[in-house]
Amino acid sequence: MVDVSANAKVVGYNVTENGRLLRRFASVERRSMRILAAWLPEIAHWETKKAVARHIWDEAEHVTWLRQRLGELRGGRPDTDADPGMVQLMNEVINAPHTAGLIGGLYLGVKRHLLDGYKGHINKTNDIVDAPTIKVLHRIIHEEQQHLTWAEAIYEELTRDETVRRQAEEWSTYIDGLIRSLGPFDALMLIAEPAPSPPRSYTPFRRSMKAHRDDRFDVRPAREVYKTQKQMNAETHEESIISNFQIYATEMWAAELVASCIYDAPYDMPWEFFYDLAHQCWDEARHAAMGELRLAEMGVSLSDFPTAVSEYERGVRMPMLHRFCDLTVMAEAEHIHVRRPRLQKYLEGGDLRSAEFVDYDWSDEVNHVRYGFRWVKYMLEGDARSLDDLKAEVWEWRRRLSQENPDLRLPPYFEMEE
Repeated sequence: MVDVSANAKVVGYNVTENGRLLRRFASVERRSMRILAAWLPEIAHWETKKAVARHIWDEAEHVTWLRQRLGELRGGRPDTDADPGMVQLMNEVINAPHTAGLIGGLYLGVKRHLLDGYKGHINKTNDIVDAPTIKVLHRIIHEEQQHLTWAEAIYEELTRDETVRRQAEEWSTYIDGLIRSLGPFDALMLIAEPAPSPPRSYTPFRRSMKAHRDDRFDVRPAREVYKTQKQMNAETHEESIISNFQIYATEMWAAELVASCIYDAPYDMPWEFFYDLAHQCWDEARHAAMGELRLAEMGVSLSDFPTAVSEYERGVRMPMLHRFCDLTVMAEAEHIHVRRPRLQKYLEGGDLRSAEFVDYDWSDEVNHVRYGFRWVKYMLEGDARSLDDLKAEVWEWRRRLSQENPDLRLPPYFEMEE
């Protein structure tokens, strides 16, 4: 006798129905990633910023897993968009009034209902013929539940101010009303009930062009924060650790710049582009956390040294292609040579802790340069410009922005061409 679960006896979704729902889930996850990318520079609270950078990568993985499953289903076109009502919902979620509203609307609203949709899908599909879908959804549920648990805790911290809480609650109520006007996320056909009106404080999302930090940070222009490589090479071992890991601790600006590229890139770019950039965004945020941790082990806190965000605030003023080229093909590729001697210096000094961190940073940077050359060349296909032409244009942007605002001048490790 065949031993099967009760759910194996269910007549579940057919292939077409399954594909329709998985496309919807993938669209919500992908648009969630884009919303988080848009908001990353706008978030001042450090712990929230670090978590959101990680969640951008989680969302990218969820989309990839869903796309892979769709590719296994007959006719499961992964790039076909979701229901118009769901797209409209996600286009509204980005317009949160502040970080607390973002957490309330996206996490405690959309993600909570998305979790219910995933669980409902598992209960309604046949766990033998559709076992691969169930395996994928269980993986996603685990991480989305972690996101929700985190959001519930951080929401309380971010809404201690009465005005902020009131605005966040109004926004969350609005988003919840939009969701309920559509129906359950796992319904084969969404309903189209009248949507509620937005709250009086409603303001469309608009990039501030700044990378925000909370009160723990002493924010200064990059030229006042970074030393030249020559100065760092002359430092003692302990001085070198502190100088280098202070640089790592500021690298959130790079995560924010990559996130801005995710937000600004055309939606029809290959999915692999967004996947690579989501990985790079999380890498840069990990480098910042790595710097923070190593400095803490040395008795240095984030408030003990100045930090810079002007590298973001200069780059985000460039077109997306120039911005991405500036960071990867130019800045990262042209300065990757400092990693090997830095690693060797720590190994020779017996500092295995610092060496471990630098070794992984070096590996990450190799990948970032690879991403840069791959996607810059892709975006230049059919363009009259060569890569050298584009790099010359980036230098012109650097000059122009440095002249317009002294705070955006390049840091000491760059040499401005005459």
